[in-house]
Amino acid sequence: MAIFLGSTVCAHAADFGDADCAAGAKMKPKSVMCIPRVPRNWIVCSGVPNAEGEGLWKDTGVPCEQPPPKSPADYRPVAAVLHPPPLAPDAKRVIDQFSGIFFHCTPTAAVSWTGDACAEITEEFARQAKAASFPYALVDAAEAAAAKEAKGRAAGIPPGGEMQWTLTFKTAESGEFSLHPALTGVVEMLPGIWTPQSVIIGGDVYFESQATSEDAVGAAKQLLKADFDYLLAVH
Repeated sequence: MAIFLGSTVCAHAADFGDADCAAGAKMKPKSVMCIPRVPRNWIVCSGVPNAEGEGLWKDTGVPCEQPPPKSPADYRPVAAVLHPPPLAPDAKRVIDQFSGIFFHCTPTAAVSWTGDACAEITEEFARQAKAASFPYALVDAAEAAAAKEAKGRAAGIPPGGEMQWTLTFKTAESGEFSLHPALTGVVEMLPGIWTPQSVIIGGDVYFESQATSEDAVGAAKQLLKADFDYLLAVH
């Protein structure tokens, strides 16, 4: 992970603790830097220790495109990023980072049968999620955030605790199409700094133009199984 560093001397030492912050190497309180995340703001080592004794980073609210803040007086209000609760001590699986899954399959208007295929794929996802005894909610791509949150609560998934899992049919000008998976969730990049990240990268399935709904559903079932196997394995 590329990290772009900047440093400054802050005027109000009383606002900082004395615990070094982890960022690959240890960094002293008051150190300021930018990392690839959303939102891309300057973060500062607060020096306030977490349960493990590492200093917690703080989002200053100042965009990285602007000069780094020189003191706490330069910080800007920033909304807290909803995120999962701390991991249980015995958590060893990737899926244990989250409280449940929000799933949706998106068809493409360019291939008429993908709507029916998505219905079958969604049924298969639900079957595999139930077999894994893992909470899930079925959502729509364009559904309002509040509606998704309500579905999540009904399924026992607290706000911020979900993994977003989508399968999307995409078409190319040549007539070929693909099934694109995306699994993302909010994770702690550095102590105190949470941001959406990919949980699994890649895994697209490509089809010739003459492929059928049966071909797509069959491939999707295998893809779902492979991803669940990864999420449920002990790492």
